[in-house]
Amino acid sequence: MEKQLFCGAAKRCVNPYKEVIDRIPGRDDTFLDSLYIRVIAISDGEKKCLLIAYESGYNIIEEQFAAIEERFGIPEEQVMIFECHSHTKLYGEKEGRTTINPRKRFHLYDDWPQEEKDAMKEYGLFARAQMLDAVEEALANMRPARMGHASGQSYVNVCRNQRYMIEQPDGSVKEHYAVGVDPSAPIDHTVFVMKFEDVETSKPIAFFINYPVHNCAAIGNNAGKDGARAWSSDIGGNCSQFMEEKFQGCVAMWSSGPAGNINPVLCNQVMYPDPMTGAPTRYIPEDPELAVVALKMMATRHFADIMHTVRKIDHMTDKTELKFAIEVSETPGLDGENVVHEDLYKVRMQNVRIGDVALLGVSGELYDSFGKEIREISPMKNTVIVTHCAMGVIISEYILDDWVFEHSAPAEERMKMGPRDQKEGWVGTKLPGLADCIIGTEHSQIVPGYLSKSFEKHTLSLFDKVL
Repeated sequence: MEKQLFCGAAKRCVNPYKEVIDRIPGRDDTFLDSLYIRVIAISDGEKKCLLIAYESGYNIIEEQFAAIEERFGIPEEQVMIFECHSHTKLYGEKEGRTTINPRKRFHLYDDWPQEEKDAMKEYGLFARAQMLDAVEEALANMRPARMGHASGQSYVNVCRNQRYMIEQPDGSVKEHYAVGVDPSAPIDHTVFVMKFEDVETSKPIAFFINYPVHNCAAIGNNAGKDGARAWSSDIGGNCSQFMEEKFQGCVAMWSSGPAGNINPVLCNQVMYPDPMTGAPTRYIPEDPELAVVALKMMATRHFADIMHTVRKIDHMTDKTELKFAIEVSETPGLDGENVVHEDLYKVRMQNVRIGDVALLGVSGELYDSFGKEIREISPMKNTVIVTHCAMGVIISEYILDDWVFEHSAPAEERMKMGPRDQKEGWVGTKLPGLADCIIGTEHSQIVPGYLSKSFEKHTLSLFDKVL
């Protein structure tokens, strides 16, 4: 039964501070823009729901859910925590990761210098404290509200799985897929905007925005001092700040949709076929201007599309119904020795229904094809998929489809690929070795052939619980 909708929102700036920055290699106090944690609190007068977006890293996710329940009495299934996934933030205790994929031979958190891990832990606890304060403010500010939503199109995204035709020494040509751009791929360009406004004043309280793109136009930038990487909330965070400037007093939350295989049209990494051999090459320019320009172009173009979508919202309601459910997909997975184990690969799926909108959270970087399948299966027209949701409870990493494995090297070869932890030569150097596979395959635990059926089963089950 629908009841009166209440909404409140708050945000906190969580820029890394000097005592933390000084312990993080390759970073300084250069900010292209600020980092925020945003909270939207929703209620039907009985149950409460929290949407929490991190532009920073965070500490152990289970501890966050426990702290919210202890302080505010709101259980985990009624709280959707997700990260906006920029590559220009600061991790907090490596996103609270409590498990390590044994197949992942690079960026192993346990091997990082203790000083750096201590700094990330300190920062994660700082971010958690700011998040809890923002939750308290959002709950205190809840008032009668109306909500409406609309979908539009934004064309700042592109499929990043590119086909390369590589000439071999004997003159033959080998087809190979790796990171790049494929404008011909039929990816989703949908931008979704949900608006909450004050019943009494008609002023916006909050916006929830969703779009499928890696939030990384400024990835690997060297815009800081002496080539250090500058901080940024990237495309999504900039659009949030544009919205908050345009509608003073509101909180605008951006989330990433199914973008495991989708990059910005323009970003600071240049990927191209070597003109002589056709081999994939990745290049990060020495001049930091490309990162700054790419970020500005992508964020402003995307924001124009968001605003066009906002103008399409033609119906608002002050009634809502809140329902919640969480399930875990379990399918066969590979261990560090390429041995298959039943139910090893897991994906946490969360359904938060707000009236006629269902926010479906997944604990990884979902491929576009799965997003389309889930939306086709869903009995609710307005099903919005939120990725990087509760990362750390379960680490799903890239949620790759069967096409990827059909076009990738065998499992026993993939673990030898992608030496992506090189410390030298990142800027101004061509690095063919960094682009030798479809990103994520080199360490994936997924066994192909199972995920589609599992997602179908859990999607239908989750909606049975919220309808």
